[in-house]
Amino acid sequence: MAIEDLGTSTGDEENAVASSAGNSGSNNDFSTIATERSAELLGLIEATDQIVLVTSATGVIEYANPAADDVLRRHVQPASVAQLFSEESLEVLRGAAGEAVRTGGKWSGELAILVSDDEQECIERPVAVDMIGHHNRDADTLTHISLLIRDITEHKRAETSLRNQATRDALTGLPNRAMLMEHLAAALARGQRTGLMPAVMFLDLDGFKAVNDGLGHEAGDELLIEVGRRLGECVRNTDVVARFGGDEFVILLDNISDLEMAQQIADRIITRVEEPVALSSGTGNVGTSIGISLPSVTDIEAETLLGEADTAMYQAKQLGKRRHQYFDDDLRKRAAARDLLKEQLEGAIANQEFWVMYTPVAGVAEGELRSFEAGLRWDHPTRGLLGPSEFMVLAREVGVARDLDRLVIEDAVRYAHDWNVGLDYPRTVWLTVGVQDLLSGELQSVIASAIESVGVAPGSLGIEIPLVTLTKHPAEAFKALQALNYNGVRIAIDDFGTDQFSPAQLQRFYADTVKLDRRMMTSLAKEPEAVGALAAAASVCRSLGLEVVAKGVNKPEELELLQELGCTNVQGDVVSRAMRAENVVEVLGDTAPWNGEGSWPTREVLPNAMTRSQMAERMLRLRMAA
Repeated sequence: MAIEDLGTSTGDEENAVASSAGNSGSNNDFSTIATERSAELLGLIEATDQIVLVTSATGVIEYANPAADDVLRRHVQPASVAQLFSEESLEVLRGAAGEAVRTGGKWSGELAILVSDDEQECIERPVAVDMIGHHNRDADTLTHISLLIRDITEHKRAETSLRNQATRDALTGLPNRAMLMEHLAAALARGQRTGLMPAVMFLDLDGFKAVNDGLGHEAGDELLIEVGRRLGECVRNTDVVARFGGDEFVILLDNISDLEMAQQIADRIITRVEEPVALSSGTGNVGTSIGISLPSVTDIEAETLLGEADTAMYQAKQLGKRRHQYFDDDLRKRAAARDLLKEQLEGAIANQEFWVMYTPVAGVAEGELRSFEAGLRWDHPTRGLLGPSEFMVLAREVGVARDLDRLVIEDAVRYAHDWNVGLDYPRTVWLTVGVQDLLSGELQSVIASAIESVGVAPGSLGIEIPLVTLTKHPAEAFKALQALNYNGVRIAIDDFGTDQFSPAQLQRFYADTVKLDRRMMTSLAKEPEAVGALAAAASVCRSLGLEVVAKGVNKPEELELLQELGCTNVQGDVVSRAMRAENVVEVLGDTAPWNGEGSWPTREVLPNAMTRSQMAERMLRLRMAA
């Protein structure tokens, strides 16, 4: 049947239309219009770049437009659509598509046709197909089928590219978190049916920062790509290796039989990752810490299993790195306690369970209280007093960290004013500031607003910046510290003396005080060379006109040594533990011992309580003896 025949009308149709036209007053002849439109339709069909086919009811091709000829000439001309479409597509044509055309007259969908590439190899090409069935009206039987076929190869490529962008890591090409979570959810569902559950391994590279900083970010990227490749070598084809960003990877071990099998794979990974990597700018040496989690119950959520592996990985790091750790019952109890703590955080703020406590800093020479370090404590109903290291990370996860930061700032600013009324040389109240707080930009405005509202004198308030913040974010830190210094806020560099840092840079960051890393004090008894390191750090800082505070001073003999080395200020149990603001007021009035428990520094060191004046006398004697 030729394409022209599709537009031909029967005599009955012409008479019916003519009668209708006559009733409406029209003199047009329908047969002429139909013939003209058929010619126009034929020209359109033959000009389009889409494939148009007309077949018999059994699929024998009776007409193909030039676009179809262009595709079909690349291989043996098919006599029927059975030779044109892939096997999978033929199943659709013989089934749902064929039934729709026979009964409803139309079907649309995506199939695949077979074409030849440049090497005459037969390949599949995705196409969108619209099918129309033409029926004999008298017998109501299917006589012909028209097919409109559009090549959607580029569309599919773009679709795949977009999906890869959404589900693949751009650097390594590995699945990202989104894709991994899809695989993990599917693996858990299969495990419920088969009884073979998946395992999850969470990996973090040990030593990656040294490579990234020392050899450059390009070398770091090369290393991550190579690690991803090595991880793929260590697992089975059915497993999934994903990159979570940074130097973190996650591996899904599907159908794992037991913990021992997972541990064997982890051992293999640790060994393989530790092998040196040849990079364009040098050699990279890293290790990895691995957390392993297996489902404890059959209905465990994917996020829960992943979180357990993450927790186990951090435990592996704490135990010495370059090892694997299983998420056992002990870790499960700790994680449950952590989750409970998160739930209790918001209620704790409403119940006013948080206190701001102040740790005194004393001058070594005269025993005068020089400053106070403000710190937050949680008076937990069942666990007692908790330090910030136990809840601030959780507070950021829950979203209440800013509320707690504001609480500390407002309290510290108030007492920075109250404790300095009438003093020529203010006692500074120090706030400890983390990298996120310093770089967010919000901290400066909050502090400036609090200072303005209370009327704090310059030098009464200070902030302590961890040294690592300055080394990692020098430009951003400089800008933030400049703004704070402009508002009369003192700057102290915390944790100084153990990491490499140019002393000349201290003054660039507006610092007037340096707090020596407490690890320097703990190493004095074990490492004789630590005395020289401490003396050198204190000497450099003094030469720059900076005040030096030794933190973590807990023993009287350490106090005497610090005097001998020329350290001007001390902080720790030898002075006092942290106390509430009302206790500070009593101490400043010389009506109470330094230590809230009734003695200074502790009952074990000195049996009798000491007031501030008594402490000054003791320090003077020690200094003279030194």
